[in-house]
Amino acid sequence: MERETRQGPNGCVIALAVIGALAIVGTIAIGGAGYVLFLKFQARHAAEQARTAKADAAAAASVSAKAKMQRLVALPPPVLATSADRAIVRDEALILQGVYTPKTLVENGKYALREVDFGSNDDFGAFEHKGPVQAIPPLEFVFDVTAANGKAPSATIRLAVQTYRLTREHIEFSAYDARIGEVRFSGAADPAFLIRLDDTNHSPAFEDAAVITGDLTVGDQVVKNVGFSYLLNDPSED
Repeated sequence: MERETRQGPNGCVIALAVIGALAIVGTIAIGGAGYVLFLKFQARHAAEQARTAKADAAAAASVSAKAKMQRLVALPPPVLATSADRAIVRDEALILQGVYTPKTLVENGKYALREVDFGSNDDFGAFEHKGPVQAIPPLEFVFDVTAANGKAPSATIRLAVQTYRLTREHIEFSAYDARIGEVRFSGAADPAFLIRLDDTNHSPAFEDAAVITGDLTVGDQVVKNVGFSYLLNDPSED
């Protein structure tokens, strides 16, 4: 009897130890399962956020596109003049006359773009009817040529544009020079700016913000998203 009495407490201790171990294992299992559920919740929440952000971006783009079209409707109906070879496409209802200066340095070697000069609608019309030999180029790239010492421009060259597409949705024009290579701009004008230009009573004389933005190629150099500010040239200087 004494031996059984002495072994009784040991059996209780072992039983308690087993129960404690099982409790710990259960707690760990429950905690692990909870953590897995937490990770799944986070993943699902992140996916929902991504879908919501994508939907918001699509909606904003749609609203922006609709707003842009609504602004363009305020312009006169387009009147497209197109050459037989389609090298020239121009909306005769647009007014683009002025000097456009790049807000980003665009250069290739010693040639740096200073400005792009747009003539009047009459200049474009004369060029399209008479050709480049008899008419003044209505659209030109103007480059500064850096001196040999690299300190200041030593000369200026003007490249007459031969092909262009000028519409309210897209503006693209190009020229070629043996020294520089192909020079091309492809982008679009701010619709609100086009409307302001069309308002002869309140047409701006200067706008520092980018009114035309696009990609500019100068030889083997391509610069993305180049913005151009605007200055109305003095007609007396033409």
